[in-house]
Amino acid sequence: MPNVVALYFTLRTYPCLWCLILGTAMHLPKHQRGEAQKRTLDGLREHLREFKDKGRGDLKKAKSFFNVIYEPLLEIPIDQVS
Repeated sequence: MPNVVALYFTLRTYPCLWCLILGTAMHLPKHQRGEAQKRTLDGLREHLREFKDKGRGDLKKAKSFFNVIYEPLLEIPIDQVS
């Protein structure tokens, strides 16, 4: 099945669709972990470009590019996905 949201979830380093929080910080209360940067379609495109160019598409390096390894199948702004 295609990955609609473009993320590689099995690595779990950056598992959130909406932000760039580390998986290890997700269990912490919000006041302890702070604000995480929001994901955007432009950000997904940029991280994918870097994954392909700098990471050479190596899945072992996906966490260095916020786990973005595919293009989104749908061009829907992330803040409109629920």
